[in-house]
Amino acid sequence: MALACLLATLVHKQSSQIIRTLRNMPEVKDAFIVFGQYDLVVFLEADDYAELAAVTAEINKISGITNTETLVAG
Repeated sequence: MALACLLATLVHKQSSQIIRTLRNMPEVKDAFIVFGQYDLVVFLEADDYAELAAVTAEINKISGITNTETLVAG
């Protein structure tokens, strides 16, 4: 099992649509808006690191997400 926390910056006008899109992804366990350097926190769970990499690549393609940082757990 691979776990990660993804931090993202996004276009604020699209935040509601982005959250809906993320919450429909099975690997996304939680996603919410935050204040500070990043706009969004996403908790991910995948079968392995290859799947985790594929999911983060898919998230990076979502319209309105401008930058991401993925923190992988152990």
